[in-house]
Order: sequence, then C-alpha cells, then structure tokens
Amino acid sequence: MPANRIPMRMIKRILELHFAANLSVRAIARGVGIGRSSVSRILDRAKVAKLTWPLPEGMSDADLEQVLYPIAVESGSAQRPVPNWMEVHKELARHRSLPLYQLWTEYIEQNPNGYQYSYFCDLYRKWRCRHAEPVMHMTRKAGERLYVDYSGKKPCITHPITAQTRAVELFVAALGASGYIYAEASETQKAVDFCGSVGRSFVFYGGVPRIIVPDNLKSAVVQFRTDDAPILNASFRDLAEFFQVAVLPARPRRPKDKGLVESSVLMVQRKILGTLRNREFFSLAELNEAILEQVHMLNEAPMQKTKVSRKQLFEELDRPALRPLPREPYEYAVWVNKRKVRFDYHVQIENHRYSVPYSYLGKDVQVRIGAKTVEILDGEHRIASHIRSVLPGKYSTQRAHMPRNHQEYADWSPTRFRKWAEAIGPHTKALIEANFAWFDLPEQAFQRCMGTLNLGREYGYEAMEKGCELALSRNTLSTQAVKQLVKQMATQLRHPPQLSIDHDNIRGAAYYSTNPPSSC
Repeated sequence: MPANRIPMRMIKRILELHFAANLSVRAIARGVGIGRSSVSRILDRAKVAKLTWPLPEGMSDADLEQVLYPIAVESGSAQRPVPNWMEVHKELARHRSLPLYQLWTEYIEQNPNGYQYSYFCDLYRKWRCRHAEPVMHMTRKAGERLYVDYSGKKPCITHPITAQTRAVELFVAALGASGYIYAEASETQKAVDFCGSVGRSFVFYGGVPRIIVPDNLKSAVVQFRTDDAPILNASFRDLAEFFQVAVLPARPRRPKDKGLVESSVLMVQRKILGTLRNREFFSLAELNEAILEQVHMLNEAPMQKTKVSRKQLFEELDRPALRPLPREPYEYAVWVNKRKVRFDYHVQIENHRYSVPYSYLGKDVQVRIGAKTVEILDGEHRIASHIRSVLPGKYSTQRAHMPRNHQEYADWSPTRFRKWAEAIGPHTKALIEANFAWFDLPEQAFQRCMGTLNLGREYGYEAMEKGCELALSRNTLSTQAVKQLVKQMATQLRHPPQLSIDHDNIRGAAYYSTNPPSSC
C-alpha cells in the first residue's frame, strides 16, 4: 500500500458513517480526522465500485483495497478499465459450466477499449493466485474410492411413433486411482435408478471399492451433518450394507471434494455426448449400448498428459485392490417407515396384508420391500418375513403369528366338517353338504357348519341326527332354525309321549258321563 494511502480501517469507518449513519462529508471528515476532499474521493470510489454497508461477508482488507484501488495497467497512453475480479470469481463459482470467455465478452461489451481475451485471462489468473485458498493434494489409494455423480447435460430418447424426444439422466462413476470411467443413462435420479446405476457400476468394474463418494442428491443423502455421520437414504443405505461399503458424501458447495468425477463428467459430456449428438435413439437400452461402447473407447484412449490409458491404470492399480462382488446379485429394496400394525395383526403394503406376531398390535413398524420378499422390522429387529405378493386385497398370514384360538380357526376346512358330520350320522352329513352347496365359497359356510355341529354337544348326537333329518325335509339350513328342531327332538327323547290303549273291555270316562250307574 502506498505511504499516503488512507488505512483500510479508517476507510471502513468512513463507509460506515456514510451508509449507516447517513452523515455529511463535513461530519465524517471531522469524525475521522482527515480532510473533506479525501473523504469525497473515497466515497466516489465506493460509488464506482458499487459498495454498500455492511460490506459483503468475507471481504478482507486486501479485497476492499483491490475494489477501491484496482491496479490500472497502461497500454500506451490510454488507461484500460480493470474488471472487478472478485465478481468474476463469484460468477465462475456460482455457475460451474460458465466459461471465462463469456465473462470477457460481457466485459468488452461494457468496455470496448478493455483488455484482449488472453491478457484478461492472465490478469485473472494472477489475481486468483494472490487470493486463492491453499489447496490440499489428494492422494487416492488404489481400490479405495468410487466417485459418482450425474451430468448436467442429458441425452435424449425419441418416441418411435410420435417422434417426440425426452431427456434422460446420465450417471457417471470414476475410480479414484485410475480414473476408470463408467457411464449409463437412466430414466430419473430417484433412488431406484440411482441405486441400480451404482450396483451396475460395481459389476462393470468387477469388484467393490471401500468407499463411495456421492453428491448430496436426495437419493443418496437425506441430511448432511458437519458434526456427525450423514443421514443416508434408506434404500441407498441398504445398498451400502449389502456391498459392505462406506459412504462419505462430498461436502455441500465443495466441488473439490469430488473433483475427479467432475472432470470425468466433463469428459463424458465432450467425448461421449459430443460423439452421439447426431444419432437418434428409440429406447433406453439402445442408448446405453451406444454409451457403453463409447465408454470403452474413452477408457482405452491414452490421456493427454501421461500418455497412459485409464484402462491400463485400472488393470495395474484399482482392479487388484477391489474387493470381490457378493455371490448373490443386488436387489433394490424400498423402505416404508411408520406403518401401523392393524388389529388383525397385519400390515398393509401395496394393497396386500402381511402378518406379524399378534403381540405387536397397534405398534409402528418399518417395512423393507424387496423384489421377492417383504420384511417387517421393529427398530433393528426383524419380526416377520414374507414372500412378496401382488394379489390386491389378499392376506399373507403365518400360523405362528396368530393367537391360539385363531390358530384353531385356521384349521377349519371342508374336509374337517364333512368328517365330523359323518361321524354323527348321514342326515347331519347331508345337511352340512347342503350348506356347502348353498354358498359360493366353502369358507362362507364355515361359521354356520361350526354352529350347527356344536348343537350335538349341547343336545346330544341322536337329537342332532333327528333334527337334521327334519330340517332337510323342510329345506331349512339356518343355524337358528336347525337349533329349534334339534332342541325339539331332544325334548321328545327325554319325555316320550304316552301311548293310548284302545280295548273293548276298557271303558273310558266318557262312558260314565253318558251312562250313569244305577242305584241298588
């Protein structure tokens, strides 16, 4: 700083008194102890630099000096306007795909006598070197990390009939040591597609790394925490546990944490999407076939600086260090939280009901829906596992989950009722068969058959058989009607009717009423 330049501390005070306290130039000069003309020049520079109070967060004294007193470079006798390098740097940070050339073009439109593009880039590079934060060199161990991300530029698929095009997502993965690239297109960035892409990348590499480094998309990270482990998407956590890999998400707004995959995405955009830009694809499978072909070509091409291909580095470094794939193939699973156990000790999932032990009535449980199985958990404890069913409105019930009385009910079957009735008698069996014939489904007759057969225990099996015979003759099937007939038969069996005696030698009471005895 020149010897006669006012200290930044005093300049900040001048700006504060002007913008915050709204004091006049005379009052500010008296307050800070410098001349009015000096105050006026500082305020003029602040106006040109479009400064306000408070100053932008993070602006240091050096930044403020650069804004108020930019380095003017002479070109002949004319002084060219110096860009606001801080604003240039912020624009490039906010828009990762924005080229410096675009900012130079906007600068030239406002300043026709400004710097040429090459000198503009040189000045920015020097400014960035003076103000940049130190960068830590990342040493990447073989087979340790897989970086994954999505491309901002997307390929398209054409509908074979309507010829309408739609954009699809482009997933990119790169191994840390070799930079070996894998890419594929998917319909969305949702968890089902994201987990599928990560799983297929492991198959492509022929092994599993120790760490996955994703971006903070919701399909991977629900919440990033600086002071604790991140909260992962349940399905992605399931994938990590299946492959036994750790997940270390890149920090938000820290692109250098995943610089390798950022450069890999850029390479895929240029080499693969650029090559396929004039081709038309009618399905996702057709597009992925073309992408995979280009991926192999990209990995086999020598890199510009090292003259060694990514494939060669992969074979030498990453492949020997990768862990083997699991024996069983990965299956995506959806997690459902807080599903309440109904009072019939079932949990409804996808319009189908799965049983849990009846002791969990009314509790909230978690459900893991796999491709073939449905698992129900209480916290970390699995309490039930079922074969996944697609039948709507039906039940999948395990006998062990039922109370004892329900287990007995579950044993009911047409064969059991027929054998029971046959043991009582032919008329009872005929009545049970008539009940089964009356209903559309055998299960609909179970309750009536049980009610009817239990009458034998209450009134006796002989009365039961006779009552069923009478019910069949009257075409009566309902439990209440049959009960009345069985009850009537039981009464008759306990109190049989008196037989009337009709004989010529026996005179009844009527004889004496019509023929009174004569007196002697």
